[in-house]
Amino acid sequence: MERHYPTLDLIDRALMDRERALATAANAAVLERRARALADAYWSERVWLTGNISGPSLDKVVVELLALRIARMGPPISSPTEPVILPIRVEASREGRAA
Repeated sequence: MERHYPTLDLIDRALMDRERALATAANAAVLERRARALADAYWSERVWLTGNISGPSLDKVVVELLALRIARMGPPISSPTEPVILPIRVEASREGRAA
């Protein structure tokens, strides 16, 4: 199930920075709740009607959200039953080391 974060999506479109996208952060649900509270404090209703955000208003919200953002460490796992493959370190046998 893919989740949608309308406030973060609007911010991500304004920022145009895929590497620091907020809607794909590991804690996107937390960021969305905080973004809504910040948007209520700093943005007018016109932002939601037009999609136009003034630079200073956007910056106030983005600075806080980027400080809270937790990046994903790898590709998202789509299913809890999907196997996760992690690299492991393999030690050489004693015979292999002596050769």
